[in-house]
Amino acid sequence: MPLLKKVSPWPSLGILMATYSAFGWYITNFVNHLKPAPEDLDPVFSILGWTIPVSTLPWLIWSSAITGTLLLAATLTSPLANMRALIARSSQSETRAFISMLMAAVGLVFVLTWIHITAHVLVIVAAAILARLDIDQGADLTKLQDFLILGGVSVTGLGMGWIGCQLF
Repeated sequence: MPLLKKVSPWPSLGILMATYSAFGWYITNFVNHLKPAPEDLDPVFSILGWTIPVSTLPWLIWSSAITGTLLLAATLTSPLANMRALIARSSQSETRAFISMLMAAVGLVFVLTWIHITAHVLVIVAAAILARLDIDQGADLTKLQDFLILGGVSVTGLGMGWIGCQLF
């Protein structure tokens, strides 16, 4: 039985790094196809009424990916009591519960509409949850150490995906 009590987090951290490497490769491939045609003098990208110069899109996409990565790591390492309080607060009145259900329905529509992106995100979330559980079982670490491990492995995986796509 002692063999089952000590779990090594290395396999799950390897899976987390591999999923983030694939995601980094996917983002790099997407960003590389955003290059404007040579005849365009001032190319812009318009989304939801916002006009963004194409030259700033790579920085915006990569900063969003890194921020999302660290936000996921922070969410997974935060105490569950905070999440329970947030969920309980949203269902205190009927109006709040209705708005929460309406937001959940809109979120589900976005998830199903953009399933090609959602699939990548779900795999990343599953790998991060697995790594978080293995880190919790394997060693007695603080929440900050858990965050640093998850965030470091995740951002390193993104960087490895970028490097791999640039080289190959």
